[in-house]
Amino acid sequence: MPDIVNCALKIVRYSVNMAVIFSFLFSNYKFLAVRIHV
Repeated sequence: MPDIVNCALKIVRYSVNMAVIFSFLFSNYKFLAVRIHV
């Protein structure tokens, strides 16, 4: 049971990290796109 919980926590942590990185990259991309257009 603890192994399953640990696995689930790792997956959740990984997906949260990916979401944070993706949103960070996306906001940076929009910022750069605006800078290039202007």
